[in-house]
Amino acid sequence: MFGAAALLRYGSSANRTIASVIGGGFDLTKTGTNTLTLTGANTYTGTTTVLAGTLSSTIGNSSSGASGLGAATNPIVVASGATLELAATALRTTIMGNISGTGSINQTLVASLGTHIGGDNSGFAGTYTRTAASTNTLFTSATSGSAAAAWVFDGPSSPSYVAARYGTTADSWVTGFTSGTTNTINFGALSATANCNLGNHTTIASQTANTTYIIGALNTSTTIAGVIADTVIGSTAFTSSTFGITKVGTGTLNCSAANTFTGLMRAAAGTLAHTGTFATTALEVEFHDNGSSTSTTGLLTLGASPTLTAKTINVTRTALSAGATAKAIVTWTGTAVGVPVLKWAGGIQVSGVPFADGARTVTMTFTAGSGVTVTTT
Repeated sequence: MFGAAALLRYGSSANRTIASVIGGGFDLTKTGTNTLTLTGANTYTGTTTVLAGTLSSTIGNSSSGASGLGAATNPIVVASGATLELAATALRTTIMGNISGTGSINQTLVASLGTHIGGDNSGFAGTYTRTAASTNTLFTSATSGSAAAAWVFDGPSSPSYVAARYGTTADSWVTGFTSGTTNTINFGALSATANCNLGNHTTIASQTANTTYIIGALNTSTTIAGVIADTVIGSTAFTSSTFGITKVGTGTLNCSAANTFTGLMRAAAGTLAHTGTFATTALEVEFHDNGSSTSTTGLLTLGASPTLTAKTINVTRTALSAGATAKAIVTWTGTAVGVPVLKWAGGIQVSGVPFADGARTVTMTFTAGSGVTVTTT
């Protein structure tokens, strides 16, 4: 057993494995271009730093104080060009300490296991990748994602999910979101394959969940090909579960599955392209108008001939200028089925009928064969 040191630093050009238990109150720092593999149930309590090469942990958490990466609350730093590999072959991996750095984290653990992520990870600006071998990833706090990081999720056949975790786990030391609260999680970019669901998850009865994923601050374009649902496959049933998506940034987020979530579908900026069918009745676009037809209004694009009966399209706004050309806020191909309820800042409006908003006159126009536009004068 290693221990009784302020810092354990390992650097080599050769691949090595440490099977002994590393214990004590100190930091572990990985240097060198090699791969260092940790196979023991380590109990050290300090910061794990990967400065170069790859640090691989092949054992998950047997308790809150023991795993390949030591205590679950240990902070983790992954530098640019370095990689942390979550490769457990036994026990789930739980990271409740803060993650930071600009390097890569790869979740490659076996399909019967998963990963819980908590802490404040807003300082992580790297890439988190889950491979096809790994089953699920659960986020347990509002800061467990990062608007500065790219998140890439694959997975085996169902159930495979990227979920907001509610309630306490059966072993009582991983605490998720509190039942009955409304929560958001930020992802700079998020992509998911067709066998990866998004939504809420719990293993505790009688939970109430309300979560929104905010995606796109990195201004890149990604696709979520898996089903977005209020509750993911494999979860205990909620008393009530609501899940929504908000698109930010200048890129395009394409949601291509037949999605069943009932929370808000919102284009705050860039393009939210929802090309699959959708169940939610609440659609929203944020309107930013500085007098130019190219100002950064969000755009919601729907699939061919969308069903809009009993749907609401609401527009929020941050600025209005006179004389702007008609600007598309929702578009589709083919002819829409049904007529949506149009709202401006929550107030119901009639298509083609001007109304006042402060010193401006606004017109919202629904055209069945193309979409919804806004004109300000």
